[in-house]
Amino acid sequence: MFTQSMFPNPATCHSNYNIQDTEIDKCFPWPDVSDSEVKDAIYNSAPNKSPGPDGINFLCLRQVYQAIPTPLTELFKSLLKIGYHPHCWREATGAIIRKPNKPDYTIPKAYRPVSLLNCSGKISEKIMAKRLAYNAETQGLLHSEQMDGRPGRSAVDAVMALVYDVQQAKCNGKVLSAIFVDVKGAFDHMSRIQILLILQALGFPPAVHLWTDSFL
Repeated sequence: MFTQSMFPNPATCHSNYNIQDTEIDKCFPWPDVSDSEVKDAIYNSAPNKSPGPDGINFLCLRQVYQAIPTPLTELFKSLLKIGYHPHCWREATGAIIRKPNKPDYTIPKAYRPVSLLNCSGKISEKIMAKRLAYNAETQGLLHSEQMDGRPGRSAVDAVMALVYDVQQAKCNGKVLSAIFVDVKGAFDHMSRIQILLILQALGFPPAVHLWTDSFL
């Protein structure tokens, strides 16, 4: 019951994706991974964060970095250059936690799944996420009023923007309507092919497509 409810089948997409269609001359700059990127990804993570199946947490990875910083950097430089996320980093230890104040705990939706991924893989994820976020901000890929997932913006900014629109409509003698939409299981039902097509359309280099494909 938990498996069927919490791990639905991946979304289907009728579009076709071919990495050969990516226009290399329009790609964003994608330099090799630097030592500082690897170090920041390790040291900006909670040292005692619960590890994945391999049992290695970030406290251990800090010791590894101190002992062999160059080989560790070369590892992530090579992986992100060819666009590969190892299979062992895609494994996770699953835990199912009760949601508070639910009236009926005999139904699966009253629980929340938590996946504990291997921390080594999270280094690669953090580097990639930071680079994608940087390009999204500097290359103007996001709508000016998007608030979520952006540095320096929060729910307070979204509320202020809405209040401003309400006040402007009132001053101009207009009626303003607002629609709030909560998409159920949005991330669980995202199409892998559609994500790759979006990355391709935006001009990200092939290494990003390959890494995203192997990660998903």
